Amino acid sequence: MIATKPISVAGAGSIGCFVGGVLADAGRRVSLLARPRMIEEINGNGLRVTSFEGFDRLVASNRISLSDDP
Repeated sequence: MIATKPISVAGAGSIGCFVGGVLADAGRRVSLLARPRMIEEINGNGLRVTSFEGFDRLVASNRISLSDDP
């Protein structure tokens, strides 16, 4: 995988947001294709990514490209 290429996640629900958030937290360029309601939430609050193993990060909304238009 080429580290400079952006990653797009189509269908950013629970799993898509988790994967995209972890990748964005690791410094990758990420674009999420999501529903308008999800985009509003992420723009307003950022994207909190957590796991049962204790992973807990807040990814700022400006670190992720968001769109509802495929």
